Amino acid sequence: MERRDYWIPVTALLELCWVLQSQGWARARLAQALRDPLTTANIRPQHPEAVYRALQWYGQGVDLADALHVALSAPACEFLSFDKPLQKKASELAFSPAVTAL
Repeated sequence: MERRDYWIPVTALLELCWVLQSQGWARARLAQALRDPLTTANIRPQHPEAVYRALQWYGQGVDLADALHVALSAPACEFLSFDKPLQKKASELAFSPAVTAL
């Protein structure tokens, strides 16, 4: 039997996170549940480097949507946001790109 590869869009990971959060899943359990399938040889996330970085930040307390926005902006040297708590957390975690609050 031929092995199939499966592609997971960033938006599907985000939607899964929101659904599981609404079911009361704890952050640590949820972060692990989002990471585990990505270690399977035939699972391919969209923008893998950004996804892995965002999941790491999510595990450190950053909202997954915010983490994905910043991680997907990695070629930039700065990410502008109205979200001052995100800027503070990003500074604490030394995000790259840096988050600057407007």
